[in-house]
Amino acid sequence: MVSMQEVTLLILAGGRGERFGGSKALYEVRGRPLLSYLVERVSSLSKRLIISVKSDPEIYSKLFPDAEIVVDEHEIYAPIVGLMSSLAEVKTDYVAVLPCDSPLVDPELIILLLRRARGRGGTVPIWEDGRIEPLLAVYKTDDLRKSILECWNKSDLRVRCAIESMDIVYVSMDEIRGVDPELRSFLNINTRKELELLNELLGDPLPRASTQELP
Repeated sequence: MVSMQEVTLLILAGGRGERFGGSKALYEVRGRPLLSYLVERVSSLSKRLIISVKSDPEIYSKLFPDAEIVVDEHEIYAPIVGLMSSLAEVKTDYVAVLPCDSPLVDPELIILLLRRARGRGGTVPIWEDGRIEPLLAVYKTDDLRKSILECWNKSDLRVRCAIESMDIVYVSMDEIRGVDPELRSFLNINTRKELELLNELLGDPLPRASTQELP
């Protein structure tokens, strides 16, 4: 069985966050950065945590002193670019890729994906309608690094490009419900409605001012 010590947690926090007036990862929810909820939930899985950012590395270092902050200096905003910049720092056999705007990722989901990745190129959740979640997935580090470089060299910046040539196990939502019955791991915070839903799941209601900037 694959050990959790063989995995690095890689959080992608380099998006524009235009709706949030700046970095989505640093947007305050109940007095804390949105990203802190994710870090709190998954950091016990591995001592190796990397956060990929576009700017403000000093702020992230102060907020998350146990994480390695990697600055993506490319001008292009695309998840595959953040992956390419950060994978050079990953020294473990496997890497768990996580989006900064999914604060309720269940650690048991990462354990499930890592277990299913054994001997393969990676594991990616898949919805009943065929949609996939390649940014909440576990990959064989060397395979992902090689595949991303090939896509970069042909100017294809789709994450799907990177995984098309990999030996991927697609894990159904039925299987994932065994560890995350309500699939809260896949709640992405992009709108006011989603922020209000997060608040309900966390507990007490947020002050109105905390959500008024979002659509």
